[in-house]
Amino acid sequence: MEQANRTRHLRLDASIAAALALAAFLLYLPTLTHGVIDFDDPTYTTHPMVAGGLNSASMQWAFTTTTDCTWFPLTWLSHMLDVELFGQNYSGHHATSVLLHAINAALVFLVLRALTGARWRSAIVAALFAAHPLNVETVAWIAERKGVLSATFMLAMLLAYTIYARKPSIGGMALVVLAFACSVMTKPAAVTIPALLLVIDYWPLKRRGRIIWFEKIPLLFIAIAITVVTMIAHAHCGAGNLAADITLGSRIGNSLVSIPRYLIRVIYPLELSIYYPLPNHWPAGTVAAALALVVVITTVVAWQARARPYLAVGWLWFLIVLAPTLGVVQVALHAMADRYMYLSIVGLLIMLVWGVDDLAKRVGAGRGSVATVAAIAVLVLGLFTFYQQLFWRDTYGLFMHALSIDPDNSFAEFVVGTALSDAGDDVHASERYERAIALYPKDPMFHYRYALSLGRLGSIDQAIAEFQEALRLRPEWATAHEMLARAYLLRGDQSAAQAHFDQARRIEQTMHEP
Repeated sequence: MEQANRTRHLRLDASIAAALALAAFLLYLPTLTHGVIDFDDPTYTTHPMVAGGLNSASMQWAFTTTTDCTWFPLTWLSHMLDVELFGQNYSGHHATSVLLHAINAALVFLVLRALTGARWRSAIVAALFAAHPLNVETVAWIAERKGVLSATFMLAMLLAYTIYARKPSIGGMALVVLAFACSVMTKPAAVTIPALLLVIDYWPLKRRGRIIWFEKIPLLFIAIAITVVTMIAHAHCGAGNLAADITLGSRIGNSLVSIPRYLIRVIYPLELSIYYPLPNHWPAGTVAAALALVVVITTVVAWQARARPYLAVGWLWFLIVLAPTLGVVQVALHAMADRYMYLSIVGLLIMLVWGVDDLAKRVGAGRGSVATVAAIAVLVLGLFTFYQQLFWRDTYGLFMHALSIDPDNSFAEFVVGTALSDAGDDVHASERYERAIALYPKDPMFHYRYALSLGRLGSIDQAIAEFQEALRLRPEWATAHEMLARAYLLRGDQSAAQAHFDQARRIEQTMHEP
């Protein structure tokens, strides 16, 4: 009888996991008709080493390159596999990301079910995760394959760790280490996950003793190694140069302000943007209010840690997974990004679902009421997710949507200008570039692309001025020197043209020196 019950429970859990995966896949079917977004997507789809598919040379390159300022060989391999299977048919590339999201929805359920034993609460968390609009950016954007694939390995690691914790073995820990290594080789931001293991040791695993610290040592070595490699990769390609004038205080302030901004988007997942600009600084009052909120929430969950441990675990889950992307170490000019919440949101959903269930028991509400509320929430979130996917059909629509949310978004203006320019409309593209430069004059790419449009419109003198400004902001830019030389040739200034051709050649030779 006991074996029959166990089999029945396993079948039910497998059915729930399969249903969650199927629902998640169906929800994102519209993305299979989308193309690429001209913002990072070409790097991962048309790079010469990726476009050739999987072969010995490309696989070796994947493990040695720091293209895109990061070392993530498994991400490159996944894109190469897509090319191998689908070529440049981007429906297949999107289908891979959607499939991974579907697997992740099932894994969220299986992980929480294994950790807590709570079947229906775990299923509700997984359903909310699968349907939440904050995840659209990660799933619908080919360039974010690293996020959705890394999450798959992270969740597999949590599941393996749960099994290991129930019945420790060398083989079980080896699986945990392997899954963690795969996760950080897909997206280095996963380095904080060992800390999450210590949190779930507290609850729901209720493990104590020195062993829970010693067994994390191999994971710590991997985390340190990937952190060092990532820092070297960032330094090698100059990541963070654009944000060099953002002070440490401003970065810390933005990190604090980002936390309530993320919380708001979990509750009110509308007006989601592909790009949230980073201000030079937030008002002191805003930073103080954000700090106060974080302190209050942390104090409350610590106070309730014994009676309601799910609150502390959920809150720490959220902070630990989010921490590497909060921007204290700033490598770009965005303040935050929806994609950073992909797995972080699970912690908040644990707090919400377990908290609502706890409250329902206290007020005498039946499970039917809770199930009804959960079903409505999933349905509403699913509708918002379906709506949010519509903006991801093309580059122009996506960044016009960003401008509708924030008209002073300089980067969105720039990308809209680029989309117009690529379509042959340099007149309107120039207007967008002018607006982008007026909002943020420090980006050399803004000036460079504006100069290209001006040149095609015949405004050679203006184009030369913009190329010069781009080079003032980024002197060692071979392509800009070459294009400036060509502009001088059009004006008939052979001497100036030759000087910049020589400069471009010198820079290229320096870059290729061993």
